[in-house]
Amino acid sequence: MKSCALVCCSDGRKNDERELISRLELILSQMGVTCTEYGSLFCRDGRCYSDTPQSRAMALCRAFSDGPDYIFDISGGNIANEMLPYLDYDVIASSRSVLWGYSDLTSVINAVFAVTGKFSVLYQIKNLVGSGAELQQKRFRSFLSGDENALFSPRTETYCGQPGNGIVIGGNLRCFLKLAGTPYFPGTEGRILLLESLSADEAGLRTGLSQLGQMGVFENAGGVICGSFSRLKKAGLSDLPAELISDITKGRIPVMQTDDIGHGSDSMAVRIGCPLRL
Repeated sequence: MKSCALVCCSDGRKNDERELISRLELILSQMGVTCTEYGSLFCRDGRCYSDTPQSRAMALCRAFSDGPDYIFDISGGNIANEMLPYLDYDVIASSRSVLWGYSDLTSVINAVFAVTGKFSVLYQIKNLVGSGAELQQKRFRSFLSGDENALFSPRTETYCGQPGNGIVIGGNLRCFLKLAGTPYFPGTEGRILLLESLSADEAGLRTGLSQLGQMGVFENAGGVICGSFSRLKKAGLSDLPAELISDITKGRIPVMQTDDIGHGSDSMAVRIGCPLRL
């Protein structure tokens, strides 16, 4: 049997998700993964949080200390970064556990890598009970049985440049930028920057990419992977992220595209803090 912890590092979950979380725990149990909840997962008294940032950080560190195989964050939203100063990074670094989360957890998993060198997984475990549940459960069962390609093999296509190797950093564009100017922003030299978004429109994309460019992120990066930008895709602008990055970098670094990483119900997983060949 494998074991997992369920945590909520970002916005607390609404009460109407209780049945979904229970179903997720049942599905994982049927796959041979026992679940333990750490800290409160649901919103407190109509507020956006499940608990204080200190308490959420303590719950996550308890999970790392107890050492389950996986720590699955089931949240998303806006407030994960407020717990970063309260994390015990020594406990995290010495743990065998691997944190899984997506969207707003981009701030946490990149901070963990920046401070400890430990990798995490960009993936929302609630995909197992979402609209793509059948496909996602099949992939996850294959992963548990040792076939990592089922879950960790996003298809990429080249937009410009020659693909290469590098350690992946990044994730959600908006949430990655929360780390700018903090001790938790990972080094970028020679690394592959992954960017995706659920809600960014063209203006949001342009301002985010401009900030990264003005920070010098693209000057020494080894390449960029443009994941799925859901709102832009619906507007027929799927190529715009790659186009703008190519313009900003003047084609100096390779730019790749994939629809397999992002907020879609069919999204695959990627390890943040591990090498990936483009």
